[in-house]
Amino acid sequence: MTVHTLSSQSGPFNGDGVRTIFPFFLTIFDAKQLIVTRTNIAGHKEILTEGVDYMVRLNADQGPNPGGEIEYPGANGPMPIGEAIHLKRVVDLLQETDLQSLGGYPPIDIEQSLDKLTMITQQLTDQVSLRSRDVF
Repeated sequence: MTVHTLSSQSGPFNGDGVRTIFPFFLTIFDAKQLIVTRTNIAGHKEILTEGVDYMVRLNADQGPNPGGEIEYPGANGPMPIGEAIHLKRVVDLLQETDLQSLGGYPPIDIEQSLDKLTMITQQLTDQVSLRSRDVF
């Protein structure tokens, strides 16, 4: 797998009162790495709950086909005009690959570790970018 995006965020996806499926192209290892935020017409933001407010379907092979889709049926049907959802990939800041001194290293282990470091770098870059905009 490789990381094909420059950002750890996707969206906003604007409601039109009809559409319920919103594709995204962020490489992720697990649907739990997504934080989905809805902004209502008044501009208030709310973090949504997977399985309650939306469903995630990941593409089978994140390498050549990263991302998946968010299905946002909402409690009252499709997302209304004037509302939007925003996706943010958040990975834990841990290095969990344990390479032993004996034997070879499976390429997939090395690739996934490098992918995670790229995701962490993007995540931190997005955070710094947002904070620098707040300063000016």
